[in-house]
Amino acid sequence: MESSRKYWSVLILLVCCFEITYASKKRCPVECKCSGFKIECFSPSFPIHIPNKEIQSLSIRGKLQDIQGKAIVYHKEGSLLQLEINVDCINEIKPLAFAGTVKTIKFTAKHVFKINRHAFSNIDCQNFYIRDSNISFISGFAFGNISCNRLEVKNSNISTLDTDAFSVSHIGYVICAFNTFNCIGKNALVRTNDFEMIQNTIHQFHKQDALPVAFRKNKLTCDCSLKWFSTKENSAMPNNTCSGPPRYKGKVIQSEMFDSCNTDTESTTECPIPNISNILKWNMLVSSALLVITLIGFR
Repeated sequence: MESSRKYWSVLILLVCCFEITYASKKRCPVECKCSGFKIECFSPSFPIHIPNKEIQSLSIRGKLQDIQGKAIVYHKEGSLLQLEINVDCINEIKPLAFAGTVKTIKFTAKHVFKINRHAFSNIDCQNFYIRDSNISFISGFAFGNISCNRLEVKNSNISTLDTDAFSVSHIGYVICAFNTFNCIGKNALVRTNDFEMIQNTIHQFHKQDALPVAFRKNKLTCDCSLKWFSTKENSAMPNNTCSGPPRYKGKVIQSEMFDSCNTDTESTTECPIPNISNILKWNMLVSSALLVITLIGFR
């Protein structure tokens, strides 16, 4: 009789342990809401653990500081059909932030200060959309070692595109359209085939050894730093116009515009690199000011 009780006690204990383990695997991540096949996270802490292979969609919203490496821990037997990031502000996206298998990635941010090298590396996806975002700096090889059928960057303001930023040999098709670039660094546009740059505004455009085959309807600043563009043997020049200076604004780019330039070398200036520490100090200052304003409003 006593042995029978011990047997049932052990069995009940094992069942309870199993239930606890199973429940932990199913548990929704902190600061997230889970419903069916979808997880929605609001200003979450990282990493985010995908609890089971049935989850198909992850949405991240709100305010973030940094997105660290391996910010998303995928279930070992699963992958995501969609990852949607729509946030207010990100200081930095660190290397290997979203490594994993995702069918479609949609990225929108009101302000991203820096996308680091290999931030989007080791992602296996079909479609990657960056839209309606303000990005201060995209580092070289930010998309290095990403396997993707299509990358689209549209309707965004990008202050600096660093050298080798679009070194993306494992992406089937790349399109940049309707963006504003303050500065495109030397040889930032490494890729030429299956790459379209259409209807962008580029204020500073440093020398490129090669241009995308489809480089048209872009607006460039037609000063002497752009003379290299006029000397290249390609069909891009007549398909683009000048955004300035005033005497050339709106006109189709022609080599004669640069005849008065006494050098055909590219500008020696480089694109600016943001100082993250200064940015953090500025963010703290702004946050403090907003807090003071809020407190005054309650008085």
